[in-house]
Amino acid sequence: MMFGETTVMKTFVISLKNSPRRERVVNLLNSTSLEYEFFDAISINDPKFHLYDKSNPMKTYFRKGFVLKATEVACFASHYALWERCIEIGQPIVILEDNIGLVEGGDEYIKSLYKRTDIYDYLKLSSIPNHSAPPIFHEIERINESLLFGYNNQETAGTTGYIITVKAARAFIQGATEFIDPVDNYLEKPWLHGIQVYSSLPEPCYRENVVSEIGQRKDKSNRSTLIRISKEIYRTYELFKRKRSWHTS
Repeated sequence: MMFGETTVMKTFVISLKNSPRRERVVNLLNSTSLEYEFFDAISINDPKFHLYDKSNPMKTYFRKGFVLKATEVACFASHYALWERCIEIGQPIVILEDNIGLVEGGDEYIKSLYKRTDIYDYLKLSSIPNHSAPPIFHEIERINESLLFGYNNQETAGTTGYIITVKAARAFIQGATEFIDPVDNYLEKPWLHGIQVYSSLPEPCYRENVVSEIGQRKDKSNRSTLIRISKEIYRTYELFKRKRSWHTS
């Protein structure tokens, strides 16, 4: 079934209920052509926060050298719930976070990229460099005179904005039997779920400079020698898996 050209694009903005951030998002998106709705983020105080049982602090600690904060697990759970929503409504969706900023013409870029969901399953709309060297963009096609479509040569951070298909949503859910990584790291690991990440140049969105509601993410203090060794072994393993699975075709 083709979605990109014929289906009304559904856009969800993840935001904690009653968050003061919503006013900024309303002012931003109401000035664009995007139709959107808020999706109440799962709070650590929410009785529905049952997905916390999916976290495995010990496994995360041995692999990463830190444990996920409760707010990080709640962030993962919020995205997970929207993947379920994507499957429920049976069409690709746009997922934004309430720290979003838009470049000039970003709303039209998003609409153009949405049309590529007939072919591609996970389109990242904003990224944060994850390494000292910035990612190198590889062009697949020129969508129009100002927008290129392709992928980066390495993983990036952030979940400020992305588009997923039902296929991707199912794969992300099936791969997330446990919440080991922060959600943005998880989405960039195709060997875990079989979904490649694509992006554009320029990217339609960026992370606005607003105070994080997750807080300080990683406490790496007081790590034992065993944990340092364990982390390095797993890092080497992931480098091997990434080399074999990152846009190999």
